[in-house]
Amino acid sequence: MNRVEDLWDEDHLPPFYGTTKQLMELGEVVGKCIDNCNASSNIREIVLETWITADFAIRQLLLSGFNLTRFSDQELDIGYLIFPNSFGELVNILNKTRKYFKKHESEPIKEKVDKNGGFTTSIAFWKFVKEKDPELLQRIVEITNEYNRKMTPELSENAKAYYIQEPQALFDAKNQPFKEFSDNWKEVICKLDDNWFDMINKLNEARNVAAHNYDPERIARRFGKTEPDLVDKVRSECFSLLQDLLNVRL
Repeated sequence: MNRVEDLWDEDHLPPFYGTTKQLMELGEVVGKCIDNCNASSNIREIVLETWITADFAIRQLLLSGFNLTRFSDQELDIGYLIFPNSFGELVNILNKTRKYFKKHESEPIKEKVDKNGGFTTSIAFWKFVKEKDPELLQRIVEITNEYNRKMTPELSENAKAYYIQEPQALFDAKNQPFKEFSDNWKEVICKLDDNWFDMINKLNEARNVAAHNYDPERIARRFGKTEPDLVDKVRSECFSLLQDLLNVRL
């Protein structure tokens, strides 16, 4: 049975960005979570299984978006080395990334205005020009200084030209950081709303209780569930979270 086809289709896609192989890995984790929760009558185990699945999905989403999956494998799991072990801090990174994208998504990228002029080359080349054609070099200096005064009138008349400029690609990267991320990843992140993060935090609260407590009634109360049929109610709640958080079809 193909887990990916069972869990998602074109009309039901998870908050995901990555390769087909990574989607299959996520599908395997989600599928095992569902199987284990269906087979378990232990509320603590059900909550922890669901939480582990959400943790995996978020780490995978961040790794892919920041282009870090190429450095990660089974022996060197970058997702647990670079990102915090704390689930709350991990969610905070995702939320801050979302807010950053949403803040800048409507802002046009400012076109770079070159106020300095000059040319990009090496010191060795300018020495060569000076030796071979000092008049040409002097003319370049004069034109560059004239351009600088035109673009930046506040500069002193004695301001000197600089010839070794930063490469254009580096300049653009510093001034357009938002452009460096994949548009598809930004779209996935921006679709996550406040309600999605409220649900994630709800799951994390239940997990925090389950991690330090074996009392099923106390764990269930974090979901607002009480007797009777606690196991079925908590299992149903966790499956509902999987549906809402990862768009899983159940």
